[in-house]
Amino acid sequence: MPHELAEQAKASGNKLFSSGNYLQAISQYTRAINFDDTNHIYFSNRATCYLKIKRYNEARKDAERCISILPTFLKGYLRLGTALFYLGQYEEAVQHLETTLRIGREDGLTADETTIVKKLLDSCTEYIREIGPVKVNIIEELPIEIIDTIFQYLDPHRYVSILLLTF
Repeated sequence: MPHELAEQAKASGNKLFSSGNYLQAISQYTRAINFDDTNHIYFSNRATCYLKIKRYNEARKDAERCISILPTFLKGYLRLGTALFYLGQYEEAVQHLETTLRIGREDGLTADETTIVKKLLDSCTEYIREIGPVKVNIIEELPIEIIDTIFQYLDPHRYVSILLLTF
């Protein structure tokens, strides 16, 4: 019974995603996860939604969980590499995007998907060359509104290290 309920929630999430209702889709994928937290697809789909709404840290966490469930799942590495790229963690992004290409050669990555991954890899390499190796500290407990406000004023690819003071 929980499996069927999880699949119903996933199907609902897929419809909402297709119509661009990413927040509602996240809610449905979360329901699916609550019924069955061993299905890598639910985490992968929710990670995609988080990427669409620029909540990269949540996308990273879901992609990591997806990969921990099924370490050979191509899209898990693609989602993780993409999230890390947008978080400014370029060196880590490179590792996961290269894994995407390696698995993709065996698993049928399309030409368009290969092009996208290679462009992300090129961008990572360029940023690493420009700013040197960096470690980014993300303060995970900040509300997304505060993070969005900060990044309105900063290019996150140039300023990857932010010190936030609490009052």
